[in-house]
Amino acid sequence: MKEILPALFKAIEGSRISSIVLLENYAELRWCLNDLLKILDCKEAMKQIVLPIFYDVDPLEIRHQKGDFGESFDCLGDKLIDNVKMLKWKAALEEVANLSGFELGNSYFL
Repeated sequence: MKEILPALFKAIEGSRISSIVLLENYAELRWCLNDLLKILDCKEAMKQIVLPIFYDVDPLEIRHQKGDFGESFDCLGDKLIDNVKMLKWKAALEEVANLSGFELGNSYFL
């Protein structure tokens, strides 16, 4: 994973648009949360367009880290020692949940 990270961050920096697919278990994946931080940094610094896709998860659950999404996020927090990182991820999740995006569910593709 460490070999991929610089190339991934470079690709994010070189993009005009970033799409984030947020799932119920998104908050369990540290690398997704770190990518989210990078994307939001690029949104701020380079005016990158960010398009969130809420797939089978309510943006309100992400915004307030509630429901199943919140439970996943809390489980990650229990495993992590770095409270500063958790606060950054929490703020990033709130920010992305406040952006205009698309809400899709499993039934959308059936």
